[in-house]
This record gives sequence, C-alpha cells and structure tokens, in this order.
Amino acid sequence: FFYAQNPVASEIDSINNIPFNKKIENLLESEKIYKRNLADSKTINYDYGIAESYENLALVYYYQGEYEQSHKYNVLAIKSFQTQNKLNKVAKIYGDLKAFLMPRECLPKNLNLQEMQQINLNNP
Repeated sequence: FFYAQNPVASEIDSINNIPFNKKIENLLESEKIYKRNLADSKTINYDYGIAESYENLALVYYYQGEYEQSHKYNVLAIKSFQTQNKLNKVAKIYGDLKAFLMPRECLPKNLNLQEMQQINLNNP
C-alpha cells in the first residue's frame, strides 16, 4: 500500500491522529496545522488524509463557535469518506453531528437538512 510507505502520508496520519485534548488546546494553532495538513494531503492526492483533515477542521471550527464552517467541513468529510467507502467514518461523523448539534442554538443559521439527507450512504 503506497501511503503506508510514504513518509509524507505517515506524517499526515500522525497529525490527523493527535489526541482530542491537544486538538482543542490551542484552536488557532490547530486550525493552521489542519489547513496545512489538508494542503499536504491534496498535494500527494492522499484521499484519506484529505477526509481526515476535513473532519479535524470541522471539529476545530465547532469549538471556535464557527458552526457554519464546521458544518461545511463535516459535509466535505462525509462526501470524501463515502467516495472511499469508509462508511464507519461516515457513521461516526453523523453521530458527532447529532451529539454536537442537538442544542438548537448550535445549529448553523443556514443548515440545510435536505443537503444532509441527499448524502446517500448507499451511493458512495
């Protein structure tokens, strides 16, 4: 498997797997790190790294109170993981969305539930 042997992909994976408490410890720094990680993933066409970076950016934006940005990156992560047939990751994000977005005041102003419904788990 190419990416397992690629040192850049290994570094991307290491960054994407930073523990949760470290991710939210310094949100501005985490945002920079995951944007750079996303760019690096795109440079080497590393789809899994791209999807994981989207997921991490969604988390960072959520804790920054940027709910619309968080929603945008969650949708990008879902679509990317679907393309890779990583349905366990898709399910995890949907579960996180439900947990994070339960309070009405946390919902993005333009949250389009139809958009979320159009993401079809059976059609990656």
